[in-house]
Amino acid sequence: MKIKMATPEQNKAFARSYCWGDAARAKLIRDFHVEVESYEKLLPDQGIESFATGGRTIVHEVIIFKVVDIENGIVYFPAFSAAVGKALAKAAGLPLPRKMGVLTEPRNGGGGGAGGNGRSARNVENKKMLFLIQYVRSLWLLHAPKITPMYGPLRRIYTKLEAHPEYNVFVSDILRINSAIKTYLKSDVNLNNEAFINLAQYIAHLAATYPTHNLRDHDFDILRQRLHTAYPNVDIYF
Repeated sequence: MKIKMATPEQNKAFARSYCWGDAARAKLIRDFHVEVESYEKLLPDQGIESFATGGRTIVHEVIIFKVVDIENGIVYFPAFSAAVGKALAKAAGLPLPRKMGVLTEPRNGGGGGAGGNGRSARNVENKKMLFLIQYVRSLWLLHAPKITPMYGPLRRIYTKLEAHPEYNVFVSDILRINSAIKTYLKSDVNLNNEAFINLAQYIAHLAATYPTHNLRDHDFDILRQRLHTAYPNVDIYF
């Protein structure tokens, strides 16, 4: 059976039955296939609607799960606060992925991590690509009314590189990310708001908006050079 994304009506019914309260979330673990989709740090003034309560806003950090109703062919992506999400992951025996986010600790609280996974040294281009995708993800969520999972090439490439720190970056993957950025920049969401012309402009916007925070590494020259060498006629949007 083909799995389809839940409709807004199905999401509402799912939240009421399986997300509101500890007992309901225990049923979620029992009745469905559950995975942790992502663990993400939000921008300081960003709020995400929680599935755990009726319309409460999540701030600071959000954990998204992938919940598959195999019998009915529906997939849900409920979002929870870090506290609720960690408790749910623990109850389900699921590990948490490394936290994504473009802002690290405030400047008076120490610098952010370099993005290693503690198992082996991460390839430099691999690390740069992970950071690039995190910035793209942040841009996509800037004006999103509801949080959605990372999908398409961003998801595929990020998952592959995160799981394999020794992997080199394919130039074709850099091209795919560049194309994804271009698509967002040409969208009405961007054009009707800040109208950024490239990702670097968004990063400058973050630096100006949150001056007391550290930005994650955003020196992508090595990726730009590889893309330009392989595709000299392609406009680069990061």
